[in-house]
Amino acid sequence: TIIQIYYSLFFSQLFYAILVWSLTTTKNLDIISILQRKSIRIINSVTHDEHTNHLFYENNIIKFIDIIKMNQILFALEFKMEILPKDLRNIFIHAADIHSHNTRASNATLFLPVVSTTNFGTFSLSYQVPYVWNEFSKVYTDICQHSCKSLKMFMKKLYLVKYFEESKA
Repeated sequence: TIIQIYYSLFFSQLFYAILVWSLTTTKNLDIISILQRKSIRIINSVTHDEHTNHLFYENNIIKFIDIIKMNQILFALEFKMEILPKDLRNIFIHAADIHSHNTRASNATLFLPVVSTTNFGTFSLSYQVPYVWNEFSKVYTDICQHSCKSLKMFMKKLYLVKYFEESKA
């Protein structure tokens, strides 16, 4: 089917090394998002100005920006589970490791983003991933109880429900 063609030709290109090249500018990410929306319209044979939230939901496809967030969160979970390669085990700082006393940020699941004084520094995993992880883990406090596979399935359902609700609004 045409969905299989989407996954083999388009999605495979999106997903390849997504953690690395997702650290580009918002402008570049928007270009890819537009291409993904165009492809979802082609798959569903709708007009070029059709809203796409319901199409993503109906086709069970995750938006590019959400794929990035999901992979960054999974990367952070792998860090928490200590299953990353040895060279990546110091990429994040646990908020609880900074102070010996209780603080608002001493939650054991939070990471501190690396302070960056340059625009270049903001395009790094050690800067971007803690923001995405902390935002998600504040809402879903049991995030560390998941395996990578179950968290990925949970997040996919979460995003699809969000698309459905946005399409109804």
